[in-house]
Amino acid sequence: MSDVYQNIVDLIEIHQDDKAFMLCENLLKDNSEDIKALNLKGDIFFIDNEFQKSIEVYKKSYEIDIMNFDALKGIANSLFMMKNYYKALKFYEKALNINHKDAKLLHQFGKCLVEVKNFEKANIIFDKALKFDYQNYELLLIDKVDVLLRLNLKEKAYEYFNIALERYPNSQTLLCNYANFLFDKYDDFENAFSYYLKAIEIDKNQRLPRLMLSDMIYVLSLKNKEKAEEYSLKWHELDKENPLSEHNYQSITKKEIEAKPSIKYIEELFDNFSESFDRVLSSIHYDAPKKAHEMVVKFCEKKEGLLNILDVGCGTGWCGKYLKPYAKENGLTGIDLSEGMLNKAHEKNIYDNLIKSDMIEFMNNCEDCFDLMVSTDVIIYIGEVDALFVSANKSLKKGGLYIFSISKSDCDTFNLDNSGRYSHSKEYIKKSLSEAKFNIECIENCVIRMEFDKPDLGFIFVARKT
Repeated sequence: MSDVYQNIVDLIEIHQDDKAFMLCENLLKDNSEDIKALNLKGDIFFIDNEFQKSIEVYKKSYEIDIMNFDALKGIANSLFMMKNYYKALKFYEKALNINHKDAKLLHQFGKCLVEVKNFEKANIIFDKALKFDYQNYELLLIDKVDVLLRLNLKEKAYEYFNIALERYPNSQTLLCNYANFLFDKYDDFENAFSYYLKAIEIDKNQRLPRLMLSDMIYVLSLKNKEKAEEYSLKWHELDKENPLSEHNYQSITKKEIEAKPSIKYIEELFDNFSESFDRVLSSIHYDAPKKAHEMVVKFCEKKEGLLNILDVGCGTGWCGKYLKPYAKENGLTGIDLSEGMLNKAHEKNIYDNLIKSDMIEFMNNCEDCFDLMVSTDVIIYIGEVDALFVSANKSLKKGGLYIFSISKSDCDTFNLDNSGRYSHSKEYIKKSLSEAKFNIECIENCVIRMEFDKPDLGFIFVARKT
């Protein structure tokens, strides 16, 4: 590679894309059919997540030379990132016809096959990729194990896990995946617990091992309460300063229960959950936003397009899509503690304003601002609700509505369940709303979600500021 092309590559590697792009443009002014410059320009667009532009540039390069491996690879990867998987597969195949020994491309081809649920072929392709030296060999082994599990080849997956862990004994991702495999497929909670602890020790700044361990202890609590308490206590003793460990300890042992979890716990939980949040909620038949919308239709006195609305704990925007038609211009605001969730909501382009804030603090600073406030699957992360309802009343205009969901509890006030979520008694919520000067317009029974194929029963409340 000549000096100028290498210079472009070097600039891309140190994230000086603007300078690299200018050099590509200069080369293309001299020769518009400079294939190397076109491919590097396409690479810059790809790195900057401008996939449609990268495809256009790679296609120009491909049209000049239909045996152009880098252009075909670039088109395939760009289509994959745009989730146009079937079209991507065609270009992966064309590229591999030119070079069938590119492990990175084979790996990506296999991942694309997984996306279209062609697991058997993906398994074959991953085997081909594993024959070559590869910078991301560890990730390739992880994907190989994943596809074996999708094919229900449990013993083969166990074999490859051991191959992977022998080669990468300190891989946090591998340790977590193996721990999950042990308890999910073999009910081997004891060894799974030790692997999670090892993963935590490798890098205590990473959240994923703790979140996965917390989930495992919750699952175990449904089968063996005493063992779950034992593991929760051991984890807490080793990891006392961590908010995830602390909250798990409270929810499993029922000791030292706080009326409200720490802000840091909520941030860590949902920042990590943000990537899979929409997929998970779809799988558990999460209906609370739809139920809340039905209450808006029934009880909201103003017509569509006239309301100033606050989505309290907006997450990735499940309620926002229902609320948008009712909001006036620049009138739909979402608040959340999780930066990750807010980023996902921003991608959907639903809200006029998205703000990272504690909800009580935000509402206390917005007196008589909103006609309608909605929060679904939010109060399940709060125990004591008195301060929340007082702040909600302060933030609503006179006659404004607050519509929210809770999980049902038979206790007197609230309970911290093994899941780490709070449930509340209907009478406690009614009393707290009354004390905060709300009139209750409606309380409707509903199924909030399905939890291990069982309905999580709850209520939708409609309260109006007096």
